[in-house]
Amino acid sequence: MKRVVILVPDEMTEVRSKSDWSLCNSVPVNKETIVYALSTNDYHANWFFGNPESIVVEEITDVTE
Repeated sequence: MKRVVILVPDEMTEVRSKSDWSLCNSVPVNKETIVYALSTNDYHANWFFGNPESIVVEEITDVTE
């Protein structure tokens, strides 16, 4: 398992869509939205940071379970 310390912008983008509409919002970053960004890859829902260069990985540490 890894512990990762990252710096991210204060907001990220949420895109939701159906066959006949699409919605794009800036949403605040919190634990929930970060997990969505790391784990959601769906045609109808995507969460992401629009500018990857704005993300800074400060530390990666091995964590024993």
